[in-house]
Formats: sequence, C-alpha cells, structure tokens
Amino acid sequence: MNQKKWNSLLVVLCSLITITIFYISSKEVDNLGRVQFTTLEGDASRVENMVLKADLVSYTANQSKPIIIKKDTVALDEHNQMKSSYFNYEDSIAQYIESYPSFMRGKTLYLGNFAENDTSIYYVEDFYSSRRHEAITELSIDIEELDKESGEITVKEFNVQFEKAVQNVVFYGIYEWQGYLLLDVLLTDPEGYNDHNNYYVYDTKAAKVIDQFNTGDISDWGSSQLFLVDEKKGDFVLETRSYNEETDTLEENHLYSYNIVSQSFKELFFDNEAILNNEETIRHGQDGKLYYFVRDRKTIVVHVYDIATESFVLEKEVSINPDIFTEWAYIDVQKNSSDGSILLYEPTIQWDVEMDDKIGMMILNPETLELEFSGYLEYQYDDDRQFLSVKSLKL
Repeated sequence: MNQKKWNSLLVVLCSLITITIFYISSKEVDNLGRVQFTTLEGDASRVENMVLKADLVSYTANQSKPIIIKKDTVALDEHNQMKSSYFNYEDSIAQYIESYPSFMRGKTLYLGNFAENDTSIYYVEDFYSSRRHEAITELSIDIEELDKESGEITVKEFNVQFEKAVQNVVFYGIYEWQGYLLLDVLLTDPEGYNDHNNYYVYDTKAAKVIDQFNTGDISDWGSSQLFLVDEKKGDFVLETRSYNEETDTLEENHLYSYNIVSQSFKELFFDNEAILNNEETIRHGQDGKLYYFVRDRKTIVVHVYDIATESFVLEKEVSINPDIFTEWAYIDVQKNSSDGSILLYEPTIQWDVEMDDKIGMMILNPETLELEFSGYLEYQYDDDRQFLSVKSLKL
C-alpha cells in the first residue's frame, strides 16, 4: 500500500473513531435513566416541588454525572459539572475544589477539617508530631478563613494547651454557629492510644479559644457524636458510647448538652437506656428536641426528648409500608427548611443490592408526629454497574 492510500485510510479511521466516540458520549449523556414517583399515603402535593440532586456513579468508568430529579423528570445538573475525578470525595469537598481551587491546593480533603456558613469557609490542618521530636503539651496552628465572595484568605491562630503530652491532633469535625467554631478533636498520646473527648470553642472575630470541655475517657474503645439541636439558641448535644474491649459490646451511653452562648456543659438525665443502647436507632435533633426513630417491620416508634426539661414529651407509633426503606441503618433525617417538618429518606440506590431500586421517603409533623406523606422514587438505569448517591433533597 502506497503512502497516499495509507494516509487516506488513517483519515477515514480517525473520522470513524471520532464519530463513534461522539455518538457514545451523546448517548451516555442523554441516557440518564427513568424515574417514577409513587405515593403510598398522605398528600402528594407535599413533594410536588421536590428537587433531588445526586451523583450517578459508575463503578467501571471511575466517574460520575451530577443529575437533578424533579418529581418525574431527570436531567444533567448543568450548574454543577464537576470533574469526574472528584466523584470519590464528599460532595462539599468536591464543590470546594471546583469553586475555590487555589484555596484548596495542598489541603487535607476530609470534611472534618472544614466548616462553612453563608459567607465563609474555614479550614484547620491536622497536626502530626515527628518521631524525632518530643510529644507536645501546647499547640499553635492556623485557622484559614476564605471569604467566598472576594476570595480573600484570612489566617488566624488556634492556640491550645493540653493536660498531658500528645503526639497527634486530628480534627474530626468543625461546627460553625453565628461566628463561633466548635471543634471536635482527637488526641493521640506517645504510646499510640487515642483520646477522643476534647472540644474547643473558637471565636472567629476575637480569633481565640473561649471555652473547652471534655467528657472523661473516650478512648480507643469508645465513640462520640456531636450535633446541633437548636440552630436559634446554639444548643448542641454530645452522645458518647463506651464498649467492652474483649466482647466489643456496648457498656455505657451518655448524653451531654452544651450551649455556646452561656458556655454551659452538663450531662442530661435520660431514663430510657433501651433507646440509647439500640444500635439501629436513628437520631435527629431540631428545635431543642431529640427525635429517636426505632423501627419494627410495619411501624416506626418515635420518641421525642426535650433537652430543656430533660424528659420525654411525646411518643408515637407510626405505621409504614414495610417495603418503603430497603436499608434502615442508612436512613438520613433532616429538617425541611420550608415548613420545619421532618423528612426521612434513603440516600443511596445500589444496583448490586437486590430490591434496592428506589428511594423511600416519609414526612412527619414535628409537633404531633402525624404522617403527612410516604412514598418512594423509583430510578431505573440500563447499566447495572452504577449507583445513585443523593447529595441533597429539598421539598
């Protein structure tokens, strides 16, 4: 074959490859699956304005597509076309990388090191002591604040002293409330044991630690969970668990409340150990109350605890369709910003899990616990090597 024929053949092949790639890509973009919404009980108009944002993630292609589902339609999220290489990060981290690449350069890409409000993003780096250096009893590191509108970065000092020598300081979570940061810190001593019981309150305007508290010994065989229960008053609740080292069974469970304004920290009286000790209990906090959801097959028993009176104020058994939730342990609970109702929903559809082809959801009145709506969104896609991961759900 002479050179001219060879060159012509190459041109034709390249054209065919280009057309094929374009066709496949176009088909891939257009084929976003099919969605159908089913109402089981209650008022269907409660979800008419639903906006569900999710990632359609491919196991094999190592990429994801951001999509928006509105009731019975699905489309690409044109305003959130993040790079496919970010799909394995938490959604907030991926959004930070896309929107503020200079600020994110060199950062630890773990959500526990970040906090955010309407105007700013805060970041603090973990500290790991070199083996050549002695363990520390005090620490001074930077807290970076990014102004989201101007892009200006302000660096502030975080200074803290420890009662005993530590080797590593790891931030498990930062919670922002009206200019204050509540930092959840894990300390590791020189022998390698973890001590997870330290919490620091940082005033971002004064640029200093104004308070700290701890819960005693939450070590390697314990865990803690901190969450905001009253966004107006600045009330947080901390739940701690201690396990038996040999049997890995739960031994103790305690509740504490902390108010940022008054800087008051106390253990709460809780007279229902069965709820606390149930590993499958779903917890949610809003408006100064804790909601505990305990599921049986056809019912959900909801217990409401008031942190101000340290007592249970309401208990109700809610009947549900037994097939509405596929995996109860992974249910997300949130407060609807529009009306304050409580929304429970399933955040993930896994194609490799049998019968997991829908996102179940239910809406409860927070005052009466009446079921206002229950139903599910079925999402079907031709490729069985993908899964749908919900990023946000708003009604």
